[in-house]
Amino acid sequence: MTCRHARGCVVAVGLVVGLAASTAHAQPAPGDATGGPAQTTAVPARPEADRPWARGVSPAARARAQTLHREGYRRLLEGSPDEALAVFHEALVHWDHPGIHFKLALVEKHLGRLLEARASIERALRYGDYVPPPLSAAERRQAIAMRDEIHRQIAAVWIRSDEPAVAVTIDGHALSSLGTTPVWLLPGAHRLIASKSDYVSVTRSLVLHPGQRIQVDLHLAPRRRGPRRWAAWKPWAMLAAGVAAEAGGAALHWRARRELRAYHGALSDVRDGWPCPMSCPPRRRTYELTALVDRANGYRRAAIVADVAGAVVIAGGIALIYANRPWPRSSVSVRVAPSGGSLAASIGVAGTF
Repeated sequence: MTCRHARGCVVAVGLVVGLAASTAHAQPAPGDATGGPAQTTAVPARPEADRPWARGVSPAARARAQTLHREGYRRLLEGSPDEALAVFHEALVHWDHPGIHFKLALVEKHLGRLLEARASIERALRYGDYVPPPLSAAERRQAIAMRDEIHRQIAAVWIRSDEPAVAVTIDGHALSSLGTTPVWLLPGAHRLIASKSDYVSVTRSLVLHPGQRIQVDLHLAPRRRGPRRWAAWKPWAMLAAGVAAEAGGAALHWRARRELRAYHGALSDVRDGWPCPMSCPPRRRTYELTALVDRANGYRRAAIVADVAGAVVIAGGIALIYANRPWPRSSVSVRVAPSGGSLAASIGVAGTF
């Protein structure tokens, strides 16, 4: 075996071991795309064209698929798993054979494409009860073991909705169906969006762990007016009170500045030798100047209190206006599925959006 790349050699060695284990006891039927010795079974062999995976496939297409299958295996032995992957995909275009899906799953798993490998294994096992089966007993056992290993490395999400015809996307990819069929995802962060015409859409972020199993329950609310929490005028009255408090604060700031200007004007007159503008003795004059400063500081403190109180009341009014909207809210709850592992407990929460 000659390898072109170091990475290809490592992958090729692992795949050769896996393929050797799968074909050591394989007994595919004559003309099967997996190759190997003829099958010996007590059940009479059916004609190739009568088998479910061969119906509607011409002899020329089957021959082309077998040729591509051997070519993909040769590319794999040469240490080119990416090229082998492309050849196996081309072979499936000519003949959708479970044996080719099984070999494809081996390559995908060793390349780290776990979701694609799981899907290929499911296609390889879909005719498990048919006699004669498309896979040997050894290949079937290896496919089931490989599927179980992959399931421990990825996460499954069941999505249910109390409304029909809900469009759900995960990371931008639309889901074809909801309910009993799980969505298999790689560990990490994912974004779920559910929407329906005339309903309030909902968005949720999911963080998944290897082997995690969770269920997402969607509850979309119709986009129609519903009851308010409070009378419509109450939040607006609160907002108006906050604005009035801010206006009062502005008036107090103006009054404080006016008192300070009067104080500085009187102080300047005294320093310039002008007689007391109020015709008062020095002690009385000092008292009047001090009173101007005290009144200015009092107005300033009151203005600051009015500013803070007005800002708080305005913020509360805006929040109440938003919360008092007549539109209903959709919700989504995430809970651990019965088969979930211990790591799944970190996401067992519910929220409203």
